[in-house]
Amino acid sequence: MSGHQRRQSGGQPDNPPRPMPAGTDPAKFPVQAKSRPKELADLLSHKEVMYFDWEHDVGNRQLYYLDGIVAFMRMVRGRRIAFMKEDSLPGQTGTCVDLAVKAVRTETAWTTQADLPWDGGLSANQLRRMRDRKAVVFTKPVYAIVACEHALRALMPSVSPFWVYDYMRITPAVYNIDRFNQDVVSALESSPNGAAKARDLAGLDGLDVLKDLAAGHCVTAMTAYDVADYVNKNVLVPAQQNPVGPVRFKPGRRRLGRKDASPNEEVDIR
Repeated sequence: MSGHQRRQSGGQPDNPPRPMPAGTDPAKFPVQAKSRPKELADLLSHKEVMYFDWEHDVGNRQLYYLDGIVAFMRMVRGRRIAFMKEDSLPGQTGTCVDLAVKAVRTETAWTTQADLPWDGGLSANQLRRMRDRKAVVFTKPVYAIVACEHALRALMPSVSPFWVYDYMRITPAVYNIDRFNQDVVSALESSPNGAAKARDLAGLDGLDVLKDLAAGHCVTAMTAYDVADYVNKNVLVPAQQNPVGPVRFKPGRRRLGRKDASPNEEVDIR
């Protein structure tokens, strides 16, 4: 988790993962899930982003993080992590990724619930990006969650494979703020303790994140709501009388938010 303190004025998930007990081995976390979700939206922390026809608005262009992947990696550390390699699982004819891709396409209805390019599969490098708190296109964390399920089945049979559906969520970085432009960034930067406040709002590279927002890049919901809330309450923008906002996750013609995720956001991935 990142070290800075978040204000949490808004943007809370409507489908949060289960809390992780502090100081506890992830293998000992209690598991309630009994099966894979039937609905693809149930893999998301913010189900609101999967509105009607969302995939045709954002396609496989917008980016998403995988919450829970760090704890999962900690749980399987020291064991033969076959899904990070090219060799097959013990007793299986493929890797965890092979099994996950097949399962998503043949054992779920998820591919019919979102018209996306599901034929791309998943690489070890993309798994490492998620582990390293980097954002990827939507289909990749879907495959990754099911790959983790298969890893637990093969490598840690004492842990329910449905652990992943309790403690892992796909976190969308698809939010932007109307009327948030460079004038707003400049006003915040020149305000008292502006650079420090930017770090409070958006992490160590806070000013860079705010500049990305102003340029049309997207961020996670919590960052977007925190920034909009702070600016509207504390920052006087001489060139702009209207408050910034609303925060939104739908791109629009000639509106900000049509670019992918800010590469500078520090995201709280467990």
